Amino acid sequence: MHVTQLEHGDELRLELKFEISSPLGLNQLTQMSIGQLANFAGELLNVPEHTISVLLRQPSPVVDIGLRYGKEYEGIAFDAGSDSIRLSAKLLERKPNYDEEALRRHFDDYIQQLKQRYPDSLQDQVRDIIGHILPSGECSLERVAAKLTARNCCNRPAVVWPELLRLSECCVMKQKKFASFATSRGVVTAAWILLTCMPLAFAQAESWETVFYEDGLSVERRPYAGSALQEIRGITRLEASLNAVMALLKDAEFNHQWVYRSGGASVLKEEGYSRAYVYGIVDAPWPMQDRDTVVRFDYRQEAGGDITITINNFPDYRPHVEGYVRVPDFGGYWRLRPQQGGWVEVTYQVYGDPGGWIPVWVANFAAVTSVTRTLQAMDSAVERYSNAQSEFVQEVGGNDS
Repeated sequence: MHVTQLEHGDELRLELKFEISSPLGLNQLTQMSIGQLANFAGELLNVPEHTISVLLRQPSPVVDIGLRYGKEYEGIAFDAGSDSIRLSAKLLERKPNYDEEALRRHFDDYIQQLKQRYPDSLQDQVRDIIGHILPSGECSLERVAAKLTARNCCNRPAVVWPELLRLSECCVMKQKKFASFATSRGVVTAAWILLTCMPLAFAQAESWETVFYEDGLSVERRPYAGSALQEIRGITRLEASLNAVMALLKDAEFNHQWVYRSGGASVLKEEGYSRAYVYGIVDAPWPMQDRDTVVRFDYRQEAGGDITITINNFPDYRPHVEGYVRVPDFGGYWRLRPQQGGWVEVTYQVYGDPGGWIPVWVANFAAVTSVTRTLQAMDSAVERYSNAQSEFVQEVGGNDS
């Protein structure tokens, strides 16, 4: 670990870097992460300092004369069998410390992203938010239906989000997966309320920052709501038909030939042309462990010719595979926009949490690299589908076939 002091006029900046290519650097990063975990758990449980012990594999340090060992390292146990934290099991019975303002900020940041993520589909926006904060179990649409009314929502929109925020508390903590919708009248009412009133809560998301531009390919990033991870968007143009681009995107067997660090992909289930569940492998660089994903692609073509392919994460759709870390959070979309002269503008926007142990800066760097390299390879990859035709893809404008 290296700490560098940088001075900029009246400001002082301390720059922190980890040498993750060495065992010592990985060990230091692990220890810092364990310390952060202890701080997070202590704040969540609202317990006094040192209630939660930090266990480290590191041997006991040699302490300078004059310092009393035990006081300076209170709450830390060395020579442990693992790098971990230790706390009383009874603490798990405590109600989590409820920081309403922090949850409100997190929730507001999240909903501000939805319109940008799914700009053409209110249905996808609603599906996303319901899938995150209204899973089956303790938190359900029935509870929303019991709490809210159309009058409250439409005449007093300020009431809606605080109410949803309170309902989402246990959902945020448990992070359960939303499995199914019931068909009761109350559930339908709650869904209608969300559909009707969600536009009232949307605001412009934080602007994009360009991190790469070359030969017409633009790659941008911005913070992902409620996380240190970033959302990435790449835009490029291909001299190809809509049918050719769609054929490339739907060819799972060819995926590893052009998608950056793809270890292969396979279709688990198709529901007609417009929906597919796909299992994919990410060939992560050493020393990271390979990842795998299970996502659902939904294809939709608008009257003007634009095609949107939404990507939704379904990590539990397939049992976990030994040797891989299942990506816990991933989503985004592809958008294909036909242009004059036989060109297609391609937008690829994604966000995700790779899961397991990966430093945030590594994950963000990898995300930018992945989008950039994938779109760069797309130009040559799409050529093999130049004669592709599908009754489900309509060419328009300059791509009339």
